[in-house]
Amino acid sequence: SADAFGSVDHTVRDSAIAMGYAPQKLFWQVDLPLATPVLIAGLRVVSVSTIGLVTIGALIGVQNLGTLMTDGFQRGIAGEVAVGVIATVLLALVIDAVLLIIGKLLTPWTRRVKSTKAVSV
Repeated sequence: SADAFGSVDHTVRDSAIAMGYAPQKLFWQVDLPLATPVLIAGLRVVSVSTIGLVTIGALIGVQNLGTLMTDGFQRGIAGEVAVGVIATVLLALVIDAVLLIIGKLLTPWTRRVKSTKAVSV
């Protein structure tokens, strides 16, 4: 989060302060909206890496998707390992897609607008 707020352009902050924004208004209307893309990107990285790391918990006896992989590997059942890997990857992709959509909804100004060509008469 420190990197996200550090990414906010200082000239924009200075302009808002010069316009009379109070610290609370500066945070909610300038800092947070401009830091949102970096916050969402960080959240996407954290969520996907956490999903991947959680599967390692099966090595110490925690029941999760990693159990399919470790159990299947120990018993030589390739299908069980494949199901564990595919389920983990799908879960990570779904969570990443949901966060990507949330990020796009929270930052409408980053969407590209189709340009209209001027018609010559």
